[in-house]
Amino acid sequence: MLSDALRSSHWIRTHEQARCPLGSVTETGLQIKSGPWTSFENGYRYFGRYAIVLLIQGSGAYEDDRGNRFDLEPGDITLVLPDLGHAYGPRENAVSHELFVVFDGSVFDGWYHEGILSADRVRMRLGEPSRWADKIIDTIIPDAQTETDALVEVTRLQQLLAEMVRATEVGITARGRTEWIRQAMKTIDASIPNPIDWDQVADNLGVSTVTLRRRFKDQLGFSPVTYRNRRLIGKACALMQQTDLSDQAIADALGFCDPHYFSRSFRRIIGASPRAYRARLP
Repeated sequence: MLSDALRSSHWIRTHEQARCPLGSVTETGLQIKSGPWTSFENGYRYFGRYAIVLLIQGSGAYEDDRGNRFDLEPGDITLVLPDLGHAYGPRENAVSHELFVVFDGSVFDGWYHEGILSADRVRMRLGEPSRWADKIIDTIIPDAQTETDALVEVTRLQQLLAEMVRATEVGITARGRTEWIRQAMKTIDASIPNPIDWDQVADNLGVSTVTLRRRFKDQLGFSPVTYRNRRLIGKACALMQQTDLSDQAIADALGFCDPHYFSRSFRRIIGASPRAYRARLP
């Protein structure tokens, strides 16, 4: 039985209505899916923003480019991260009902960089889907228009995320992010969009460049170069969603040597050209 709150569409949002310096809630809604999600050629989506997706009815599966693979059941929250290639949805010939909230902003980037929003928490097993659906809907201000409205929503959303993390009591696994890997990611992120000196990054972390590559790949499943490229393309996706900048302007802003290299990198990571990706945007 769906939560009574879901029977009203007043909280559904298809675009950003208000923003504060900390960020905003850009989209909300209820989605009914039938069959696995297969939008991109390589099977993964790089969203460029954050989202929480509550499975209300049905069942499904999730996988991502960091090796996470698991089943989904009602009461599970899927956490979408900007640069994490992922795919989720019902299995063949099945249907799922999902409640989602899309958000972005500097305050959530801070949560991400500190490892609170992380690939170790892409599935949060909460149970009680109707209860959590009500909590999610109560976070939203249906007629939000002002910066103050956005601030209230962002603050409410942070409280909700904290409740979700507490409810799951998920610890950092042996394969997960240690303090060292979080610091490595911060150091790499801080270099964007400037050129990066990998020897200096390794030195700052107290290891050799060989050890940097090995530890990074051991814990996350891919190299630090791949991580940085995904972060760059994740930021490119966000710029395409939020601005009218050309591919040339985005390539320049993110430090790519030329738009052709940017386009090749984009296609390699996203599985589609920048033009094709823009065509799929709402």
